[in-house]
Amino acid sequence: MVTADGEGWDTRRLPGSGAGPSEERMLCGSEGTFGIITSAWLRLQAIPIYKYTYSVEYDTWDEGVEACRLLSESGLFPTNCRLVHQ
Repeated sequence: MVTADGEGWDTRRLPGSGAGPSEERMLCGSEGTFGIITSAWLRLQAIPIYKYTYSVEYDTWDEGVEACRLLSESGLFPTNCRLVHQ
């Protein structure tokens, strides 16, 4: 991004939510007030061929967290994975 004074500025990569205000979202909604975005990157994935919904229960929260971690590292690229404590 180039700011109003001509300086270049790189934003840092943050998770989509829960990490406080998003610099990227503020810039996209500023209509050029904060600066002009000069480059961006996208990660595209093909539309899934199959759609499955599963529900799994674990005895402890830590087991559920570990299962989510393993799923995220499996290379399967799930569209959604929720861990809910009831």
